[in-house]
Amino acid sequence: MPLLLLAAAALASCADAGAPATDSDSNELAPVDAVEDKNDGTTSGSWQPAGDAEGQSVAFHAPGGELLFSIGCDRRGGLVFRRHGLVARANLGLMQLRTGGDVRRLAATTGPDDQPEVQARAPYNDQLIPALMRFDQPLEVRVEGLETLILPPSAEVGKLTETCQQGNRPAPGGPAAAPAPPPPSG
Repeated sequence: MPLLLLAAAALASCADAGAPATDSDSNELAPVDAVEDKNDGTTSGSWQPAGDAEGQSVAFHAPGGELLFSIGCDRRGGLVFRRHGLVARANLGLMQLRTGGDVRRLAATTGPDDQPEVQARAPYNDQLIPALMRFDQPLEVRVEGLETLILPPSAEVGKLTETCQQGNRPAPGGPAAAPAPPPPSG
């Protein structure tokens, strides 16, 4: 009988060793395999300036052209983050963004009906904004039900963040607006 108990305990410990650790009291997202194609652990692809119906944005595309993630100016003030891909509504909850030591868990919603995406928003006074302005470390993006992305740093993200904060006004010393034409004479 003691041998049977010993064998059962050994099997139980083996089963536990392979299971991922969970913390049911935390709002951490469950670990998901990251899409890591490059030697440095970041997701393969590139950041590209873009524009959409909402305004200016930068988008991260996989090498084949698939849109994976984008950041844009939010008309309500702040930034909108979009993780592109299909996810079940039941899995929605949080989008976790991490760059360096800065981690934010933002409420997530689905995109418009015709767009398979998850969206989250951060106001300009959010602690994540300064980290995105300097964006010198990879950005980890986690959404339950989608692969984790580890995106390489890009100056484009910092430029966009600054542009959004300025309300798309030209920077001081930038190009001046053309003078108004003289009123018609008559």
